[in-house]
Amino acid sequence: AANFADFNELVRLCIFANVSLAKMVVGRQNTIDDPELENRLDIANDYVRQIPEPLITKFAEEASNPALYNERENLQKQLFQAIDEIILVVLLSNERMFKGLLLDLAPMERDTEVIEEPKYGDLMEMMSKIGDNLANLLEAGKNTNA
Repeated sequence: AANFADFNELVRLCIFANVSLAKMVVGRQNTIDDPELENRLDIANDYVRQIPEPLITKFAEEASNPALYNERENLQKQLFQAIDEIILVVLLSNERMFKGLLLDLAPMERDTEVIEEPKYGDLMEMMSKIGDNLANLLEAGKNTNA
């Protein structure tokens, strides 16, 4: 179980995971030609970039002020909703990109073309790391009162 001594390392890991995810999203935005999806991805990515700092602050303050629990829960919920939106947009953009690709290929090229599904496993792994890091931060905050 995480404890207060682990807090600094957990904060570093949480920030690293969020920054990494934000960079992946920016890279992904360059491949999306649908303005609506690009905008949705941009808005969700803003949350991923902006929420970690106040969320970590709430984790640290909550140990001495339990009234902040709801504020932290709200920020955490917003972060997870942003990550869910990123995953949804990536899936939608994959679907649209490959539908368009198949329509653009001539029938003979389509028969010989090997199409691999794009991998969004890295994104899913990063989301899992963020969730794990947030859970560890919460555990470390709780252990400061013990």
